Formats: sequence, structure tokens, C-alpha cells
Amino acid sequence: MTDKKEKDLFSTKVLVADHGHSVIYLRSDGIVEIDCKNDFEYDVEALKQNLECIKKIAGDKKVLVLNLPKEYTSVSKEARDYIGSGSHSDFIKAEAFVIHTLGQLLLGNLFVKINKPIVPAKLFKTKWAAEVWLMSFK
Repeated sequence: MTDKKEKDLFSTKVLVADHGHSVIYLRSDGIVEIDCKNDFEYDVEALKQNLECIKKIAGDKKVLVLNLPKEYTSVSKEARDYIGSGSHSDFIKAEAFVIHTLGQLLLGNLFVKINKPIVPAKLFKTKWAAEVWLMSFK
């Protein structure tokens, strides 16, 4: 972990990892925040890299994850299938996704309704709404 700290609206966050495609923070409220790269399609390998980092953060407990994709961030079908399989259910309690475009809404709805993820997952238009929903799992 680096000691770069940023002040967010409700919490302080510490930079944990920068994978190029994702910047992962641990927030003082316990939420793991993932800032996703713009104009990037996540594949299985990128997701596995993020999940390994989250697993290390979680240790022996489950964490809440706030995904913040940019306007042109997307996820491949194979990656959606992989994450829908629940391989991360032993260290992630719930995941929120803040979406910006119709394309993200369509992909997100496919993920939630067709892949039926084992870990509770929900789409939001605002970061605040996503945070409120995640905190309901504490």
C-alpha cells in the first residue's frame, strides 16, 4: 500500500494499487473503490488482477466494492460470465456500479438479469446512491 491519501466527500481513501486499467483505493468507511480507465474494455485477466488485489485487502472478511467506470469503459462477455460465476463471493459482500451511458446500462442490465451474479450487484446513476446502497450491507 502506498501512503497517497485523498479526501472524498464522506471518507478518506488510500491508494492500494494502480494497474493502469484500474486504480484501487481502500476508503476509511471500509469500501473498496475502483476507478476504471476510460476507453477500456475489461477482459478476464484485468478482472482477475483487480480481484486478487481486493482479496488481499479483504483478508478474512468480506468487503463492499464501488466500481466507478468512465464514460467509455466496458466489460467483455467472457469477463461478465467470469464475474457472474461468483468466484469472488468469499471476499466481496456486495458490488455497486455507477454508470454513465445507455451502453453501460444495457451491459449492466444483461449482467444483473442474465448472469445473475451470486454477489449482490446493482447499477446506479450517482456515486452517492451507490454508497448509500452499499452501506446498507454493513
